[in-house]
Amino acid sequence: MMKYICSLDIGSSKIAACIGFFKGKSLVKLWWDSIAAAGVKQGLIQDAQALTDCIARLLKKLKAKSGIKVKSVHVGIASHNITVKYSQAVIALAERGNKSVTKTDIARVNQQAQILGSCLEEEILHITPLSYVIDNENEVINPLGLYGHQLKVNLCLISTKVSYLNTITEIANRAGIKLNSLTLSGLAASQAAFSPGKIKGLNVLCDIGKDITQVLIFNDDRLTHCHILEFAGDDLTTALSGELNIPYSLAEEVKISYGSIQNHSKPQNKEIIVKKGNDYLTLDQDLISDIISKRSLRLAEAIRDIIRPYVLTVSLPSYPHKPTLYATGRTVCLDGFLEALEVVTGIPVKMAKIGNAALLASKMHNRFVTGEPLLNHLASFGLVWEAINSPNNRVKSGRHFRHSFSHFADRIKEIYQEYF
Repeated sequence: MMKYICSLDIGSSKIAACIGFFKGKSLVKLWWDSIAAAGVKQGLIQDAQALTDCIARLLKKLKAKSGIKVKSVHVGIASHNITVKYSQAVIALAERGNKSVTKTDIARVNQQAQILGSCLEEEILHITPLSYVIDNENEVINPLGLYGHQLKVNLCLISTKVSYLNTITEIANRAGIKLNSLTLSGLAASQAAFSPGKIKGLNVLCDIGKDITQVLIFNDDRLTHCHILEFAGDDLTTALSGELNIPYSLAEEVKISYGSIQNHSKPQNKEIIVKKGNDYLTLDQDLISDIISKRSLRLAEAIRDIIRPYVLTVSLPSYPHKPTLYATGRTVCLDGFLEALEVVTGIPVKMAKIGNAALLASKMHNRFVTGEPLLNHLASFGLVWEAINSPNNRVKSGRHFRHSFSHFADRIKEIYQEYF
């Protein structure tokens, strides 16, 4: 049976949407579009009605393309209301002696750490077990089947305020749709950028938005750290506006059309002419590059300081996989930005692209996406893939009973092993 999933990536500069048409867990076709955002600043809702109107217009555009009337959505957003915390918990596996770790034991210790790391005012959006420790000495990624007396878990929790979640839910309802899930947009982008189960070693995804930069660090396909910076592409525009004494909107145009990162080559000694109202201004190309270069350097240094502790742990010559940073967002399209980021961080830097093979296969039925259009929709593509593969996916499958029976059989097996 053919079904669909719709995603919305809400940013401060644009809202991107995607509809994935799939059979089982195989994507058949994708439709996507975007619209200028309104009512959002640094992920915070400033004007609920303006945002509602934007979402309604975008879904109308998607309906014209796909013929699908969207009834529910999976939303990605970056906000300071979304926080990252770490929690630990320890459980006894047996009163005396040792026993084999079961799926139930793992679920129990995870739940205990989740309870200890959460509060009533927050809703947990994402849970990642970083490691397990058996008897305070054996640290492993998967403890299933190992013997011990005590099991400890180190957990990474991404959560948001309940009030913030309620606001997003209400906005979705006003737009005539149901909110199925809320996810950190950078985490969603990683679902599209990385092929599940195939990335090795340390990989960094850096999503540079309009007013928020998300830095996510993965180790062997597992999220190990997430940091949200208030420094982003808007800071470059604001610096141009202030130092050149031009309106913000004109500064944004200058940044996009003439912005570049200075290298150590000779000055260009060029001037550009831009229109300001009814007049024309002459601006120094080298001054524009100098302003953008200084701000970009500050941003690159902030990113470097976040990832440095993790990069140092895998910098030994014997480590088989070298760390790589993948950058996304319109700012990374500035001439020379990726090269400058690579010099400052000291690790290879690449522009993010779709690395998920399943998404690539589905896109063959549609037009190919590269460059800035791809960067605009990376998170919305990832949201669709995450929703299809999430165990909490609201789209019900005909195999639900079979999964329940399988879980029951596993539990009977665990009890038998524990007592016999």
